[in-house]
Amino acid sequence: MAWPPRCETGVKRTGTIETVAAVAFLRAMNVGGRRLTNQTLAAAFHALGFPEATPYQASGNVILREATADAATAKHIESGLATHLGYDVPTFLRSAEQITRIAAESPFRGQFGPEGGKPQVILLRFAADPPLAALERLRQPNDQWIVDGNELHWLPAGGLSQSELRFSELDNVIGQNTVRTLGTIQRLAKRLAD
Repeated sequence: MAWPPRCETGVKRTGTIETVAAVAFLRAMNVGGRRLTNQTLAAAFHALGFPEATPYQASGNVILREATADAATAKHIESGLATHLGYDVPTFLRSAEQITRIAAESPFRGQFGPEGGKPQVILLRFAADPPLAALERLRQPNDQWIVDGNELHWLPAGGLSQSELRFSELDNVIGQNTVRTLGTIQRLAKRLAD
């Protein structure tokens, strides 16, 4: 199969069709010893057959054109990035339509935690059906969260650096995931709509 798989739908613009089909969210980019420039990240995606890949911010968000948000594409990206970068890069894909829905329908849109926490979106590989008791045991006092399909919407009481949530334990309950602020998701949705 040629990469990237062609997208069957796109975002129409007057006079042209732009197929902004997916956003790749990469886990643990530009943290610890994993520092990459957007140029290096774009080059890695170009080598994987995504010539229009555009990194957004410096935190592992990559806008893909003419790609599908499916497991085969995620696996292709993970395998290729592991070869290209020399380490595993868990990848979570969402279509432009999914990004728009998450941005518009987040249950914590416009809210802040009691100590100024910003709404977060924890992106999952698969729709979550976690044992609710185990999930509740991990929730910190004054935090709120709601599971919605492939996302866990989280309103922490304060900033992430203040949170005592143990992400390794969260992985054990809901599976591997990556976190973005709702603000990042909303800015991506706006960029995809422009």
